[in-house]
Amino acid sequence: MRAYITGGSGSIGVALTELLLENGCSVTWFTHPGSKRSLRAARQWTENPSFTYQELSIEEYDRFDEKYPELTESTSGEPGLFFHLAWGGTFGAFRNDPEIQKQNVKGAVSALYLAKKLGCEAFVGAGSQAEYGPVRVPLTSNTPMNPVTEYGKAKKEAGEKIISLGKKQGIRASWCRILSVYGPGDTEGTMVDYAIRTLLTGGEAKFSHGEQIWDYLYSEDAAKALYLTALHAPGGAYVLGSGEARPLKEYIGMIRDAADPEGTVLLGAVPGPEEPYPVLTADLTELTDSTGFRPSFSFEEGIRKTVKWYRDCVFSETIV
Repeated sequence: MRAYITGGSGSIGVALTELLLENGCSVTWFTHPGSKRSLRAARQWTENPSFTYQELSIEEYDRFDEKYPELTESTSGEPGLFFHLAWGGTFGAFRNDPEIQKQNVKGAVSALYLAKKLGCEAFVGAGSQAEYGPVRVPLTSNTPMNPVTEYGKAKKEAGEKIISLGKKQGIRASWCRILSVYGPGDTEGTMVDYAIRTLLTGGEAKFSHGEQIWDYLYSEDAAKALYLTALHAPGGAYVLGSGEARPLKEYIGMIRDAADPEGTVLLGAVPGPEEPYPVLTADLTELTDSTGFRPSFSFEEGIRKTVKWYRDCVFSETIV
């Protein structure tokens, strides 16, 4: 089976690539031209004949035939899966840039048409909990959505278009609204990344009060969920998380224990949200019923594996 991934260099994409290769799939990445992060992430599979890397920006999906006609011609008769993880402007001020987010919606739609052109039978897109806006109940596909950021609004629009177009194009199109994922290759600046980097280098890790209720999913579990969705889901929207929620301060404590039990963690050192505190948790019933997915890793297990990756791959020359 063939598989195509956009935005494969993140923690989910790397774990998904490894899972697909282990299951006998050939994997092709479509990455932004000149992306150093993608080049670094792809090096681990350069000797694997089942892995290929193609430079194709999100603006070029419509011109795929012109850039890679040989790929289009070589796909006949083979089933394919398409995973669209690429999305620009996910952090900082870019999250509220309407033009950037508008281009992301256009890119997601173009990705679905590209999947059709490549003969894929299933398309899985990465949505976000930001599509819901502030809610305090376990999230399902039917939870009312009221996004407050341009990022959340664009994700919501893209998901609705993907599901609708998938039905028209004869592709099982699924949109997984992902909560918080962590793991090897995590994006710099996330809470987990900041905590691990700070503690491993002997710094003081400063946080808000940590009373927010959060749902974290390990990247290998996220990859498994997306893979099972592509194989089994009939299409539609799903919520992806661990299904287990804890106060943020408990996760921070577990990160400290894994990285440096003697490390300094300062709760309340930076401003945090006022009451009522944010609540983020996934109801996995729909996803489990459709795909059989259940998480395999507890946060304690996942964070130990993640810290080991930082020690071995990020700080191998400075951390003993």
